[in-house]
Amino acid sequence: MANATLFLTSAIQVLLFNKEITGQLSDGYWENSAPFEHWKFWSCVGASFAVGHQPGIEISTAMYVRCNRNNYGLERLLKFDEPRERMLALGRSIDPSYTEKQLRADLKVIKMAMRTVRYV
Repeated sequence: MANATLFLTSAIQVLLFNKEITGQLSDGYWENSAPFEHWKFWSCVGASFAVGHQPGIEISTAMYVRCNRNNYGLERLLKFDEPRERMLALGRSIDPSYTEKQLRADLKVIKMAMRTVRYV
């Protein structure tokens, strides 16, 4: 069970966060980024889609990991074929006409939602 919920505006964004972005934070593009262990907070976050809910994060009082980074250039992942193609495939699993333009827009929403958490 997640100790925090990242609310997003679409099911595709939830899929992107849960299936690709969290992996990129811990074992991929940002694996060796400072501050060390920045990914631990995000591994405790589950994404959710709720109609009418503003993008952002809600943290449980039981959250035991502190956030020490909330800004990631998610659009940088598009420079690399493998993560870009995986993310497009995730989007197309829900919407067969999903495009890279839509992916860019979804990454912006996810990034904005992640930025709503404050360092604690």
